[in-house]
Amino acid sequence: QERDEAGRVQRLQQELTQLRENHESDLAFFNFSDSDLAHWQANHCPIEQVPEQTDRVRALLEHLAQRRALDQQVPQNVQEARQHRADMEAVEDRISAGLDQLNRGFSAPTSTPPQDGQPPAEPPSPSSDAPDSAEDVTPAKEVVPEEKAPREDRKPTPPPVAAKPRPLRPVREVAAALLQGEDGDENWVSLGWSLLAEGDWAGAYWLARSLQAAGRDIPVAPQLLAVLQGSRWLENDTDKFVLDVLEIASEWAPQNTPFEQWLGLSAALRPSLIAPQTTGLIGWLPQRDEINPALGGLADAVRTFAAAGHALQDADLREVTGEKDHKEIIENTVGQARRFLATNKDSRLKFKGATRVLHHLVSQNGALHRLLTPVIENKAAEVNRVRQHMRDFKERRQIVALIHQMDQELGHSRPKPSRPKPIMGRPIDQLVRSVEEAVGLAGRWCSLIEQQQALDSKGNWWSEHVNDLLDRVRGALPGVRAELDRMQADPRQEEAALGRVLHQAVGQVLGMLGIEEQPDVEGDAWMKRESDSLEGALAHRLLWIPEASLTNEGHPAADREADIAKALCQSLAEERSLRTACTLRVEGLDFRFTDASLNALEALEGGEARREYENRLDEDLKGAQAALADQVAKVQGAIEQGIVDGLLSEEERDRLNAELPDAENSSHIQPLFQRLENIERDLAAKLNDRLQELAAQWRKMR
Repeated sequence: QERDEAGRVQRLQQELTQLRENHESDLAFFNFSDSDLAHWQANHCPIEQVPEQTDRVRALLEHLAQRRALDQQVPQNVQEARQHRADMEAVEDRISAGLDQLNRGFSAPTSTPPQDGQPPAEPPSPSSDAPDSAEDVTPAKEVVPEEKAPREDRKPTPPPVAAKPRPLRPVREVAAALLQGEDGDENWVSLGWSLLAEGDWAGAYWLARSLQAAGRDIPVAPQLLAVLQGSRWLENDTDKFVLDVLEIASEWAPQNTPFEQWLGLSAALRPSLIAPQTTGLIGWLPQRDEINPALGGLADAVRTFAAAGHALQDADLREVTGEKDHKEIIENTVGQARRFLATNKDSRLKFKGATRVLHHLVSQNGALHRLLTPVIENKAAEVNRVRQHMRDFKERRQIVALIHQMDQELGHSRPKPSRPKPIMGRPIDQLVRSVEEAVGLAGRWCSLIEQQQALDSKGNWWSEHVNDLLDRVRGALPGVRAELDRMQADPRQEEAALGRVLHQAVGQVLGMLGIEEQPDVEGDAWMKRESDSLEGALAHRLLWIPEASLTNEGHPAADREADIAKALCQSLAEERSLRTACTLRVEGLDFRFTDASLNALEALEGGEARREYENRLDEDLKGAQAALADQVAKVQGAIEQGIVDGLLSEEERDRLNAELPDAENSSHIQPLFQRLENIERDLAAKLNDRLQELAAQWRKMR
């Protein structure tokens, strides 16, 4: 019976620990602080009430989860909004009632020593009123002597050793604390480490940049975080982002501190294998005596391989492991290129002009047909010519310009004198993706041919070099795993975060080498597809922060970078979804990044989610443009009336008319309404001045 009672008490304590760890900010919303919850301990509850209290805590956890889910929902109309408010009010009433019941169920703690088999009284931690985790609960078999039991009227004297290291807290919890006014540098740094630990490296980058702009402490230099994220996005069959990484590495290097050494190792491992001569990151690999011996051995293995000056290709590994024949892969790529042309010759897009351009691109004289002809014919001697032709499609802006030029030329060739509307929105994205697919096939074929040529020229020494790399990595692996496990379990938040970052970086290398299964790092891969520069790809993380002031290119305004940290913190505390962020941006009449948001939504939730939201955004944009057009017409009439009333000169009228926006082609609409309002205000001031002038003249005439 005593053993069963101790088990029930332990289960109640575990539920209470989960409540404190996962719902601290939610409880704060209901005015329950840590001090209020200090006596919520399992051993403060009469033993006969423990099962009932356990059920109450579990019910409270369910209600808090329901409230959090409701808080993330965005009503689409007034009926849904009313129902949403009713549901929220009902669940909040249940939470309040549950808190009151639980509060009455816990009695004040006593200093009476526990009986045999009963769980002992739990002394408060020097750093907090509640245990940090279930492990901090005193085991049932331990007995706290009476003379050591803490009294309620005084706090225990902390030991004369260093304070307990701050554990790695969830991102939402740290963000909520910052929003509640705990705006200290310690919490901002803690948020940065938490973002790194959870894999949101782009978020950590913008947090560091914003804090740096505000003159505050930063967890890690933003340059290092940019390279860290870029290293995860690099691919061994394209040079995308390579020059961006090289530019940072040529101007900046990690300092000789443990944090930057570990992160420098994480950022440099994979690029040193797939692009050793073009990223400049070999120097970021720390020496064996500077870090843990096991990880130092891994760094030495990568450094030795990179010193040969050749990039590691998939073909090298296939040659060593005896997997799929390289020539067979080339033939497969040739077949994909042939099918691409055949399929797109008969494709139909939603917009007729886009279909016309696509058919022209893949026709006999089209640009994509010329690009892929050497690929289809598998002419290895024309690799350089294909590479040269690929430069015409290097950046998205080049592709869009080519499409618009082709659309204009094809439109002029039609017998009708009227010009159709330009290709915009989703049709332009579909065309760009088709061009990028063709360029990707051409680039893959070139890489495969070059790899085959390199294999033929390198001979056996290169296979031996690759084999040596694999052997050294496998030999270091047991020690590396042990060190990563130790780091991730470390109570210090910095050490735990570094362990998780290193775990991802090492996992990518092991997956690339075929030693282990490739880890899932595709969660943010859509960002790299949306931009040709590393800075532009990182900027797509700001789609979740519509409060940030951005330029038309999606980068933060230079004088508003310091504001990003607070806005990022708000979005994290809300656990804001991309849909919610899009809705907030639309409510602010900002449609500039609609295409990027839709592409992100498609990557994260699928094509159906994109189509559903695309129709809504299209309607909202047309409605906002129509309202803007009405306001433009109103202001235009006021300008003409100003000429009639003698308020404006001809030159002033021309200047004001030039300031009127083009409503049909506008996407950032809120500032345009403000511009029109300023014009109206100026006209009203001029009218008032003119009326006063005429009144003075009239008084004189009378």
